[in-house]
Amino acid sequence: MDPSHSSITSSLIDRERLYHLIKIAVIFLGGLSVLFALAAFPTDAFHWGYLLLVLSSIFVAPRMSLTLPRSKFALSFADVLIFLTFLLYGGSAAILLSAVEMLSLCLYLRSRGFPFGRLMIPVNIGINAASTTGTFLVWLAIPSITGISLASTQTRELIVILGILALAQFAISSVLAAIVHSFKDWSSLWDTWKKDCFTSSMTQMVGAGIAGLIFKLVNYGDLLTFVIAFVALGIAYLNYRQSIEEINEGIEKVEEAERQRANTEMQRRIEAESYA
Repeated sequence: MDPSHSSITSSLIDRERLYHLIKIAVIFLGGLSVLFALAAFPTDAFHWGYLLLVLSSIFVAPRMSLTLPRSKFALSFADVLIFLTFLLYGGSAAILLSAVEMLSLCLYLRSRGFPFGRLMIPVNIGINAASTTGTFLVWLAIPSITGISLASTQTRELIVILGILALAQFAISSVLAAIVHSFKDWSSLWDTWKKDCFTSSMTQMVGAGIAGLIFKLVNYGDLLTFVIAFVALGIAYLNYRQSIEEINEGIEKVEEAERQRANTEMQRRIEAESYA
């Protein structure tokens, strides 16, 4: 056997083992996060409002997900529910909701044909739970850093709290996802983050804004204001979804045209060689 071939094979096996260990580590980290959340679960979260949020994360949020053009990721708007849970019921409840939501999202996407590699569903759950736990730790530090009470309902202070939560959730989740996927194909961590993870920043920022709006409406708004805001947000989401779908369709058409052109050129080459 060629020594160089043997060396390449051994290197590929080592890389696959390391990638597998990275996935196991992320799953373990997510499992610890869920256990922590269960141990510290607040009694005031045993409420119909929290149940409604959990049910929304199972049945509504996955169906609002969008597959990004030329990306290995799907865009989820469940951050609205996660941040709203932070404000209403605390971090432990948000961690559990994030794990449940990601499980529901993965199962829904798999039913729609979205490809998942080995162990990638528990890995995604682990990333979501671990990143929400990290965000929870940042959330706990907000009073000492900013002097703002976590129970504050003032708009200015809510903007600061939700902005910090959004940045922390984005930073932690995107870095964890980039680490896992960079080990998968041995691409640059920076390139993976920039290409596949940076686009998710919008969902955290928009999710934080919508969560703050819903929180203010629940506490101080009337029914009419809530309905108007809900309709406006729904229209904005549908427009964005249509734009993403049109981009995906355009990319699919271009790729199909490229495949047909390549097949035609190959066929012409074969015919030319047969007459040579």
